[in-house]
Parts: sequence; structure tokens; C-alpha cells
Amino acid sequence: MPLANITTVAGANSLECAPGATATYTFTVKNVSGAKVRMGLDPQAGNNNPAEVEWLEVQDGPALDFKDEEIKQVTIKVSVPQDTAEGSYGFRLRVYDMEHPERIETSSQIDVVVIPVVIIDDDDDEVVTKTCVWCWVVGVCAAIAIVGLLLFWMLLPGKSMVPDVTGKSLAEAQPMLDEAGLVIGTLTEKRSNKPADTILSSDPVADTEVDAGSAVKLVLATQPPANPNKTCFNAVQNKVAWNKQGNKRWSNSNVYNLCKGAETSVEPAVCFKRVMQGGAKRKDGKVWEWRSASALCKGTRNANKTLSCFTRFQRIGAFTYQHAILRCNPNLNGVLPQPAITVGKHQRLLYKLPTTRMTVPQVDESAAQEP
Repeated sequence: MPLANITTVAGANSLECAPGATATYTFTVKNVSGAKVRMGLDPQAGNNNPAEVEWLEVQDGPALDFKDEEIKQVTIKVSVPQDTAEGSYGFRLRVYDMEHPERIETSSQIDVVVIPVVIIDDDDDEVVTKTCVWCWVVGVCAAIAIVGLLLFWMLLPGKSMVPDVTGKSLAEAQPMLDEAGLVIGTLTEKRSNKPADTILSSDPVADTEVDAGSAVKLVLATQPPANPNKTCFNAVQNKVAWNKQGNKRWSNSNVYNLCKGAETSVEPAVCFKRVMQGGAKRKDGKVWEWRSASALCKGTRNANKTLSCFTRFQRIGAFTYQHAILRCNPNLNGVLPQPAITVGKHQRLLYKLPTTRMTVPQVDESAAQEP
């Protein structure tokens, strides 16, 4: 049975974009597999004069959950480098079943038509022609500005009052914010004696008037584990190096994060050490850095199984090393550090992953040279 039908929203099979500019293209993806499925989304270079993969970015993230017969729109952002030559460059959208990656569907080719930037020279014999052209351009720009102002006033968002969600649980606050026309913004955790996920404060505070649709940042209560077992902690701290210089002094919070879920086991320490010593090769050939290694090994109770899983998924063409980490460590809840690639002099994100308050630990600023 096919996995999915992939069509375009407007029915067009091309888009125009100037060098140094960006454009978007939207596909419609329908699940026809007969069951609920999590589909990976992977833009690919086309067959004829292919576009560079670095130009392409899935705005909705690398994967989406589909119910049976559910239809969703998937938008691809195309960023054309400044030095790209005029021409047509093809790309496709490939979707695959993340549980069974051999099930793959690919869209028809979409052509990115790179158009030249027209520069009018300053020859004296063309002064009259250029003057007319610029008069026409100014007139069009003025008309667009007027229409834009009218639309701005027509579409100006309404106002909403921030509800008082302090002391509520996250589940209780969600419908209150929905009713006020607001959304949940950044979630931050703070240790507290209150029950976990109790809202300690909001930003903006209650009874503040804001634009409808604004995001409200929340601070949630979290509690450290009582009398944590030290087996994993002792196997890591001062024993496992976290960088190539051999530094073995960790911040305690990063050790607890690596050991979370396997505090009574030494397997997270064994896994992390083997990864940093070259025991798990990445498909891109790059050296592991400690955050990604910690993400793979976090909470594992079987280092051999985790590393074998990672190696197996690295052999599958549709999987990047980030996908392999997510697939082999269910403790991550779909969260990874967002890796960057270099395009010219600019850094761009290779994937946009789901945002959540559960993130890979950051460096403890109070402890020099600690991971």
C-alpha cells in the first residue's frame, strides 16, 4: 500500500527567486497508508541541474505525525546564494515512514528559476528612458504602499488581557490562554517546593493588555530528585573526559542530565566514553562534540544496544545522524541541539527541531572549563 500522496497547493511546478533572496513552496501531503504514521520530511536535490540541498529547509520540522487519511501542508523554504548563476535548479520532497524507513514516497520535480538582477547603465543616450522607468517604478511602489497601509489598518490585531495563571498547572493554563487568544511561549524550569509543572510566574504578568496571538512566557516549578543514587554520577565525574583535551571535571547538572533515568547504572558513562573515543562513527565524518554524545547516551541502560542502534540507522540513506540519535534514544522526547552548516560566510540551521522546555544541557557559566 502506498505511504502518501504528494501534490502542490497551487498546482505549479516552478518558482522564481533572485540570487541572495528566499522563496517558499508548499506541498500537500496526504496519509494513504491506512494507519497512523510518523513521516520524515526530507527535501532532495532534483535529477536535472539539481539545486543544492543547503538551499532547502523544511519550515515545519523534520517529521510530522499523520492520522489515517489526514492531509497536511508542508512548506519548503528556498534560500538562493548571492553568487548563483541564472538558470533552473530542481528539487523534490521525499517523505518516509520513520518506523519503516524503506517506505518512501517522492514528489515530482519542482524547478527553482533563478532570475537575473537587472542593472540599468548610465549612458547619456538613455537618460530619457531611465527617467521614465524610474517614474513608473516610483508610481507602482507608491500604489503598493497605499494598499499596504490600508491592509495594515484592516488587519490590525485586536487586544487581549493576560489571564492570571500563576499557581495553575500547565494543563490548567492552556485552555485559559486559548480562551484569551494567546499562546504558550518559552517554558523555563525553576526549582521549587511546589508540585512539578506548577506555574510560578508569567511574562507578561496577569492583567497586562497585549496583542491577540501574543506568546506568554511561563516559569514552571521543578524538583530535584530526592537522595539521587550516585552510581552513574560516580562513574562519570572525574573519570570520563568530555573533550579532546581530556578534561574530566563536569558540572554536576550535566552529569545528572546524562545519568537521568539510569542513575543506578554505569551504562551512560560507558556509552559516552566510547562515543567520544570514536566508537560510533557519524555519517558526515565529523568529530562528536559533548552535547550530541550526551544526547545519544542520556539515560541508556545498555551502551552496546544504543551504539549498535545508532550504527544501524546511520546505514539507512534517509537518516542523518540527528535522526539516528532521536530514533535510538526515546528519553529525548524529540529534542536535539540544532546543528549548523556553513554556506558562504553565513551559518544556517540544517534542521528545525521541535521546541520544548526539555533541552540538552547548556554550559555551567559558574564553572570554568566544564561541559
